[in-house]
Amino acid sequence: MNISSRTLLVSGFALLLLLMLLIIMTGLGYSSANNSRMEQIVNVHNIRAIQINQLRSYSRELSVLYYQMLLVRDPFTLDEIGQKVSTIAGEFLKVYEELMQTSTRQEDRDKLSKLMSLAGRTYNFQKEVIALLQQEKYAAATTLMVSKVQPSQNESVNYYDYLVKEQQQLVADAALAAQSAYRQSFLLMLLISGIAILLGVIISVFVVRKTWKAEQVLKRGKIELEKLVQERTHELHQLANTDELTGIFNRRKFSEVLQMEFARAKRYGTQLSVIILDVDHFKVINDTYGHHMGDIVLQKLAQIISASLRDTDIFARWGGEEFIILAPCGESKQPDVLAERLRSAVDNCVFGDAGKVTCSFGVTEFRFDDDQDSMINRADHNLYQAKNSGRNRVCFN
Repeated sequence: MNISSRTLLVSGFALLLLLMLLIIMTGLGYSSANNSRMEQIVNVHNIRAIQINQLRSYSRELSVLYYQMLLVRDPFTLDEIGQKVSTIAGEFLKVYEELMQTSTRQEDRDKLSKLMSLAGRTYNFQKEVIALLQQEKYAAATTLMVSKVQPSQNESVNYYDYLVKEQQQLVADAALAAQSAYRQSFLLMLLISGIAILLGVIISVFVVRKTWKAEQVLKRGKIELEKLVQERTHELHQLANTDELTGIFNRRKFSEVLQMEFARAKRYGTQLSVIILDVDHFKVINDTYGHHMGDIVLQKLAQIISASLRDTDIFARWGGEEFIILAPCGESKQPDVLAERLRSAVDNCVFGDAGKVTCSFGVTEFRFDDDQDSMINRADHNLYQAKNSGRNRVCFN
């Protein structure tokens, strides 16, 4: 081998080593970028989605409480509901402030400001309702609730849904960006490897081996990233449909299922029942044993009810200490029997330091002239009949 050939080989080997180094650095660089994108999904978008869902949940709970006020004539009970409203409103503002503090983009802050503006408008209408109730102008309060509060609340809920979908889209965009980055790095590595192979047959084996190793690193990174994206997507889906405290369906998921089952009942004339249950004297439990014990009671109650239902029954947390059951077909022919069995199951359990806990049940069946609201309102009315009749009982019209 003459000097020129040796020099050429050494130069080619040195260039090949440089190319290999570029391959490794490229792989590490893109892997780091992809990891940063996935951390952004986990640490930013997911947290924001959770907080927006919390705001929506608080807004729903406030709406339920205001509707309860329309049914209340006792000033003490009205005051008790007012205290709950104040507590939930405080939690709403707390989560909102956290969202504002973590929002670095002016666009996000503007959207949150709009959200607060919608919530504030609804709150002002609701204060007018409270004022009318305090003056015992119940008809005027109901009219205002239907004409002003409910449309404003619906607009707020739609905007919540828009913000949640936006967060989900940001997650999807980040995942697509990670996949695009992988494709770019893969193509770049192929190009570098091709150039390295052209430097000579003598060092081609070395080049191919290094390239193969680098590709394996990237492929493993791609698999891990795709798995992480799938996991996070599943978590977002669960967060959107599951109550965080009890692990059962939330109000949003229940409404979706109710809409489908209601349409099926309308079309085929199938049996359909709705059962609403409420923990008796739940405020006393919270005041006596603390909110932590109250949460434990709700969790155990959800477990007891779930264990007594069929797979086809839909069980969800309706809000606060209220739960709701949708029983299609089958046992729904005797929904009061099912509700009585559930009431007995709860009555026969001990809830830790809280001791015995009871529930009141409101039951109703599908009627062909029903809409979803009328059916739920009838079950809710029966629940209040059970409450007014002494609690720990089933009321079925």
